Amino acid sequence: MLDRNISRAGHWRVVSRLFGCAAALALMPGFSPAFATDLTEAVSTAITENPTIGQAVENRRATREELNQARGFYLPRIDLDASVGTVMRDNDTTRFYGRDDEWSESHQIGITAQQLLFDGFATDSEVERQTARTDAAAFRVLERTELIGLDVAEAYLDVLRNLEVTGIAAKNIAFQEDTIGTIKRLVQGGVSPRADLQQGQERLESARVLAVDVNRSLEQARNKYRTLVG
Repeated sequence: MLDRNISRAGHWRVVSRLFGCAAALALMPGFSPAFATDLTEAVSTAITENPTIGQAVENRRATREELNQARGFYLPRIDLDASVGTVMRDNDTTRFYGRDDEWSESHQIGITAQQLLFDGFATDSEVERQTARTDAAAFRVLERTELIGLDVAEAYLDVLRNLEVTGIAAKNIAFQEDTIGTIKRLVQGGVSPRADLQQGQERLESARVLAVDVNRSLEQARNKYRTLVG
């Protein structure tokens, strides 16, 4: 059916689209070939387990059931009635035979079959209404699937970007420390003024502050990623 096809297509369209983007990024410097697979698995996991998508899927199932109920009015209806008991029969026949005060067992079975022929298009209208609701619910599943998939991809890339920046910040600190070591030797040898050492220490302190900010951004990116993927 349309709603099922939309849901399945939405899942795999998001995964395949992001896999293509990830594969392209994996060919760029700084990205490993495993990047594409990791991102695809992350998106697939988020789509499968994210509660907002689960709510949309359950809503689609509910509207689908209401559509089936509406279509049920097209089907024949069969009612079976049965009763067993004792009754007192009082009619002309029993009175003629003098049995108007006798009790007798009664067994009754009745079957009634009904088939809708025409109800002023009421059933047709209800089926069309429920079909539209079911399709709309399926499109909501697709919409949420795509949004969650894109959010996961963005969070994943943010983590990688911040990891790279963190590495650069660490290298910058090491570079500034080496530079200060060189400046100290030059100052001790009388080649450079002490002002150069002070400037070097200021640059080192700035590098350390920057590293703290970068690590904070990395942790925020990781938290966002964990929230989406679990």
